[in-house]
Amino acid sequence: MYEYRFSENWSLPLELMRFNKAEKDMFLLNGGLRMRIPISYPDRNIYGQIGISSGFFVFYGAVGFEYGITDDLALYTQWKTYTSNFDTIQPHYWLFSLGINYNVTPRATRESYLVE
Repeated sequence: MYEYRFSENWSLPLELMRFNKAEKDMFLLNGGLRMRIPISYPDRNIYGQIGISSGFFVFYGAVGFEYGITDDLALYTQWKTYTSNFDTIQPHYWLFSLGINYNVTPRATRESYLVE
């Protein structure tokens, strides 16, 4: 996953996902727009995300939660659903993911959009 965060609440996520079902590998490239709603300081956010999955050009929606461990590390959970059939995913099937994000954005850039 790569996420370009251009303001305190908005970012552009790009995710590469791999599925393996019945010995068939499938890759999805998802691009979207994410909006965060801060619920606590520092870096505890609920977010909503919408986007398009390339290769199939179908829409998806996601909701998630981030918990900032440090300024650069965040634990996240996400629930995502797609609006169309894939070989391995049925429409409106919810996917759950859990992971750790590492922020590679330079600190000066991050500080330029943060509100004090």
